[in-house]
Amino acid sequence: MEYIKLAVIIDSFGLDGRLKIITTTDFPKQRFKKNNKVLLQKASNLEEFVVVSYSKAGKFDHIKLEGIETKEQAESYKGYEVVIPKEEANLPKDYYHFVDLEKCDLYDEEDKLIGHVTKVEEFPAQVTLRAKSLNGKEFFVPFVKEFIKKVDIENNKIIIHVIGGML
Repeated sequence: MEYIKLAVIIDSFGLDGRLKIITTTDFPKQRFKKNNKVLLQKASNLEEFVVVSYSKAGKFDHIKLEGIETKEQAESYKGYEVVIPKEEANLPKDYYHFVDLEKCDLYDEEDKLIGHVTKVEEFPAQVTLRAKSLNGKEFFVPFVKEFIKKVDIENNKIIIHVIGGML
């Protein structure tokens, strides 16, 4: 089964078992809604919990999970990832899981293979695809409508508009 990472637990917060997390999802209020189920994962260890509460706290967020009641219990989950099964991670139209984009090949508008995505990076201005051309050179494609013409996750294919100097 494939999982989508929602957050990383970096510490406990308070005495009641709340977890201090770095959120990696664009939809934390939706993912950490009260009574939603989440999984805590570290290596092959996978445990299911129910969300009691979620709050935004500046650079970090806090979640409270059913069954983690003390600071000591919360601290034992430091370094765990908060995940959900990929099939439960529904996205709005024109949003994609980074893991799906990283499996894609890049084609120009004439349907000629020009490379493949190696990583998806999030910068303050926009999401950017880091890619490798067929001759091994690295290049970047901003993930904006000006450059991304079509995304076909089923066929692992992204059609882009290539401009001079891009490749």
